[in-house]
Amino acid sequence: MRIFFLVLLFSITISLAKAQKPDTANINVDSLVRIVLADTGKMNPAANKDSLFRLLVATKSASQRIKFVYRIINSGLDASMQGLGYHYKILNWARAHNDHITEAVITAEIGYNIYENGDNDTGVKMCFSALKIAEQTGNKQAIGIVDRKNV
Repeated sequence: MRIFFLVLLFSITISLAKAQKPDTANINVDSLVRIVLADTGKMNPAANKDSLFRLLVATKSASQRIKFVYRIINSGLDASMQGLGYHYKILNWARAHNDHITEAVITAEIGYNIYENGDNDTGVKMCFSALKIAEQTGNKQAIGIVDRKNV
């Protein structure tokens, strides 16, 4: 009886060991490695906010600047009042360089975040101020973005 159990245990152990071992006879490993390496280039890790800000400053096109604004402010998870540091950095830059389109978009974003964090009056005032700035520029993209943010 002992021998039967030992043979049974041995055969189960062997079958489990074989089940754990992958069958690589029909797999072309080089092609799998190539696919994995090709896919890693498609990943877009969060860029450094300072690098994005330098690109924002150097960009001439208003629509490209708006894209950089959103890449900067959406590259972090903190939407609290303390997490608005880059929002204000962009706003200060836009005001210093008379970039009213960027100023309107970022003011609307700040206003919306302030509204969401509980200061409804200040948030609504900032959103309407942003809408006024956007309408003065006549830029349809800025007007659309700001109008969408009005609470």
